[in-house]
Amino acid sequence: MHDPVSNMINAVIDSEGGFVDHPSDKGGATKYGITLGTLTNWRAMLCTDSDIKQLERKEAFEIYYDSYFLRNNIIELPLKLRHFMLDCTVNHGSKSAIKILQRELLANGYVIVVDGICGNITLKLAGIAESVLGTKLLNSLVDRRKQYYHAIVNNNPTQQVFIKGWLKRAESFRQAG
Repeated sequence: MHDPVSNMINAVIDSEGGFVDHPSDKGGATKYGITLGTLTNWRAMLCTDSDIKQLERKEAFEIYYDSYFLRNNIIELPLKLRHFMLDCTVNHGSKSAIKILQRELLANGYVIVVDGICGNITLKLAGIAESVLGTKLLNSLVDRRKQYYHAIVNNNPTQQVFIKGWLKRAESFRQAG
C-alpha cells in the first residue's frame, strides 16, 4: 500500500527500527517500536522478549493502524497533523501525545480540557486551529514536543542518552514557512 496512512505508519516503523533492548529505555525491549506491553495487549496473551524479537513488520503495521491510528482518532485529525500525532502517540503514549496537542490548542486561545482524549472537541478545534494557523500550529507542536523531551530528562537524567535522537525526531516534522 502506498496511501498516505500507510506511508505514515511505515515511516514510524522505519524510525523505530528493529529489535532494541537498551538498558536505559524504560519501555524495555522493542521491535519496530512495539513494546512487550503493547504486544501482550494486542495478542491478548502474555508475551515475552522472544515474541518481540520474532515480531513481523506486518503485525507491527496492524498494531499501529488499529491501536494507535484508529483507536486514538488520529485518522480524524487534519492531514497535516496526522503523521506528527501518530509519531507522538507511538513515542509518548496516547494520553501524553494528545495532551501535547490539547495544550497547544489551549495556548492558542481555544477552550479545551486537557484530558488526553482525542474526542469530538479536540478534533473540531484541531481542524479549526490548523486552518487558521497553518504551518505555525505544527511547528509550535514540534517546539512543545521538544519541551516534553527536556522535561523527561530533567525528571530522570538517565534518559539524557536519548535526548539528541529525540530532538532530531521532533525536528524532522518542522515545516518551512
